[in-house]
Amino acid sequence: MESCFSTIEAAASRGRQRRGRTGAGLIAVAAVVALLGAACSSSSSEGGSPSGTASTESANAEFVSLGGWNDGACSDAKPKVKVELTAPIEAPGTSLGDYADGANAGVEAFNQRGGINGGCLDLTVCDSKGDGPTELACARNAADDTSVVAGLASTFTSVESDAYQLFEAAGLSQVGAQVTLPSAWNSPVSFEFTMGGSGTLLADIPALDKVGVKKFDVFVPQSGQSGALRSFAQPMIDALGMELVNIIEIPPTQR
Repeated sequence: MESCFSTIEAAASRGRQRRGRTGAGLIAVAAVVALLGAACSSSSSEGGSPSGTASTESANAEFVSLGGWNDGACSDAKPKVKVELTAPIEAPGTSLGDYADGANAGVEAFNQRGGINGGCLDLTVCDSKGDGPTELACARNAADDTSVVAGLASTFTSVESDAYQLFEAAGLSQVGAQVTLPSAWNSPVSFEFTMGGSGTLLADIPALDKVGVKKFDVFVPQSGQSGALRSFAQPMIDALGMELVNIIEIPPTQR
């Protein structure tokens, strides 16, 4: 328990120092937020049953056994630990409103259990609208705001490479981001938990090979980054003696 507190406190401290921060401690923050969100979801799904209270207590006990804590709500009197999430919220084709809602729910649960050493995690959501200039403006605002500790679970669909250049220059870690391009995967400020849709594609290629498929098409949402799919997937495709015939882009449609 004590070591968990010291890790998160150190992450918050490094974040406030801004230019001298590293990403390792910030991963602990995002991991705890994700765990809290899962625990919150688990307990709320049974909240309407007679055993709802018992289920909540069980979830709390399990969380504590994993090194978590529940010290009551964080204090507004302490400095907030600011993070920012960028994603297309209201956009044709790819709208991730529920994604942002989930992040907010995780942060709320995190703060209800005490936040970071009593300080509240403060999440700002920037709607990139799936538009390159707006997306870049979100990234620039986060990079220029010296009170922002890290990006949290952001998704850049148009100008990811440009955004990560800004983050690297500012030393702004991106924790749990849904990255698409190799430049973001390999960035020293990128600490993703998954490889997003790109990772799913790479995992599917050998699976297709195992069932005898040698030629295939890929359907993807239309974006300025979809052309990069072929470049990073081609070495694996060549090694397996396969052929990616077409990358078919699905244009955005209004809902």
